[in-house]
Amino acid sequence: MIRRTNWDPMYKHSLPFLVCLLACSGCRPNDAADSSQYPARPIKLVVPFGAGGGTDTYARIFKKAIDENDLLSQPLVIINRDGAGATIGSRFVKNAAPDGYTLLLLHDAILTAQSSGVVNYGPDAFEPIAATGEVGMVISVTEDSPYHTLAELMQGAADQPGEVKFAANMGALTHFAGLQLEHEHPGAEFRYIQSGGGANRFADLTGAHVDVTGFSLEEFVRFRAGGLRGLAYFGEQRTPAADDVPTALEQGYDVVATNTFYWWAPKGTPMECRQIFGEVLQKAIQTESVQAAMSQIYCDPFFITGPELQERIAASAERFNRVPQRSLIELPNYPLLVVTAIAVVGLLWVGQTQWK
Repeated sequence: MIRRTNWDPMYKHSLPFLVCLLACSGCRPNDAADSSQYPARPIKLVVPFGAGGGTDTYARIFKKAIDENDLLSQPLVIINRDGAGATIGSRFVKNAAPDGYTLLLLHDAILTAQSSGVVNYGPDAFEPIAATGEVGMVISVTEDSPYHTLAELMQGAADQPGEVKFAANMGALTHFAGLQLEHEHPGAEFRYIQSGGGANRFADLTGAHVDVTGFSLEEFVRFRAGGLRGLAYFGEQRTPAADDVPTALEQGYDVVATNTFYWWAPKGTPMECRQIFGEVLQKAIQTESVQAAMSQIYCDPFFITGPELQERIAASAERFNRVPQRSLIELPNYPLLVVTAIAVVGLLWVGQTQWK
């Protein structure tokens, strides 16, 4: 039996108003997105790499300055969502509510991942807030390598196409640096090996699994004592941190590969929220602590926003899109192979004992 409920006339007449109120409340992503209240709660900054890495360190430099100088009325909370070449973290922010409370710190990997086809989205899926510095790259070999100059390396890649092994991170700047060099030296062809982050590439290089790779300037300085030889610095001019390493431009190769740090918000985030957070970044980068920390990690600090930022992103995207794409080769997963071999031997042993 269905029981009917008699509505109180007062509630009956107020029902349309309640429905309208609920509908209107869903029109805005979040009431706190109002610039007069922003930020009204902690802001999550997603770093799409593991804790302790270069980008994570960079984020924490700014967080420290923001906290110490009370530049935000609410906490800035760093969330590490690493994996898949930074695409897990970037996708998380892309799909987050555009209310100003979930932001992303990601460098040029947001451009190269799209250019290489790793993901089908790029800068257009976000609202850029600011760019706050860049780091250079050094093409490196081991000290006992037969290649002493960039020209020798490229000639070797041309004389034996596909034989010179280049450790890269799929779709990242190291990969594009190699592709740009190939483009500048007709006939040269590296054999690209998927290797991962800087520490992995250093292990593969010094372990003789590969012949050449690229490191950020900070990584090169840190790893250099372990047996590295720098062949070329991919900046506009030589860097004091490695002034004995000539630029690619000096050696006749029109290749510049610097990694810019960008701050992003989900598409549709109110401009007022972006401006407020951008002003916080601008104040933070002017502090002595940030300036000193940037020097320690060999990062050239600057602050760019507005039309100049849009132009920089567009120019970088165009440069990456001009680079012809080629596939990479994965290094064997030796631990997995060992585990698989043990499992197969175990199954064979079990099978033999059952037949006895």
